[in-house]
Amino acid sequence: MNFTEFSFKGIRKYKNIWLSLLVFLIALLPRITTLQGTFVVNDEPLYWDWSNEFINALVNLDWHGTMIGIGYPSITVVWVHSLGAAVRFVLESLAGYPSADFWQRAALDQPLVFDLLGQRRLVMGVINALLILLIYWQAKKLMGQAIALLGAVIMALAPFLLADARTMRGDALMSALMLVSGLEFLIFLREHRWRQLIFSGLAFGLALLTKMTALPVAGFVGLAMIFYLFQCPDMTWPYPPPTHRHCPPCPCTRMGRRLSDSCPPVHSG
Repeated sequence: MNFTEFSFKGIRKYKNIWLSLLVFLIALLPRITTLQGTFVVNDEPLYWDWSNEFINALVNLDWHGTMIGIGYPSITVVWVHSLGAAVRFVLESLAGYPSADFWQRAALDQPLVFDLLGQRRLVMGVINALLILLIYWQAKKLMGQAIALLGAVIMALAPFLLADARTMRGDALMSALMLVSGLEFLIFLREHRWRQLIFSGLAFGLALLTKMTALPVAGFVGLAMIFYLFQCPDMTWPYPPPTHRHCPPCPCTRMGRRLSDSCPPVHSG
C-alpha cells in the first residue's frame, strides 16, 4: 500500500470528522479575523456598557444590578461577553499578569475602548461558529450530508449573519439558536427521545433571552406538530417505547412520505 492509498483511506474513514472541521473553520475564520480597530456598530457602545454593568453586578453578587438592556433581554449576549472576560482573566492569570489590574486592562469600568473591541467580539464569533457546526450536525440527521453541508456553508458565509457575528450584538446568535431549536424539535418528532425535546426548549429559551423576536419559533413548532399529527394519526401520547425506536414514526424528516407498512402503529402502554 503506497502513501496515496493510505491517505485516501484515512480521509474516507474520518470523513465526518474532516467535514465537521471544514464547516467549523469556514464559519470561524471570517468571524474572528480583523475584528480589532476596523469599525464600530452604532449600538455596540450600549452593549459594551451593559456588559460592564452585568459583569460588575455579577462579581459583587448584586443580582438586581444584572437586569440590563432596553426593550429586550440581551441576557445571552452579556453571558457571552462575561464568558469572554472570564476566559481572558484565567489566561492572563496563568501568564503571570497581576489579577488586581485586570479590571483596568479589560476596561470593565470604562466606556467603549476602540482598541479592545476585538477582544470583546472574539468570543461571540466563536460561539456563532460552534452553533453553525451544531446546525450542520442536526441537518445531517434530517436531510443527509450533502444538503446539510451546503446549508452550513451558505449560513457560514451569509452576509447578515457573518457581519453581525463579528460584533458584540446578538442578532446572529438569536437566529442560530432559533434554528437549533426548530431542527431539534424535528429530530424529536423523528426519534422521540425526551432529551431532544428538552434541548429544543432550552435553545428556544436562550433565543428568547437574546431577543423576544425569537417567538416565531413557537409558531413553527405548532405547525410542525399539526403536520405530524395529520401524517401519523395512529400515533398516541406518550411517545413510543424503546422497542420501536428503530421505526421512526413519521413525517417531516421523510419529506412528507409515509413510512413502510412494515413499521407497525405504536401505542402507549
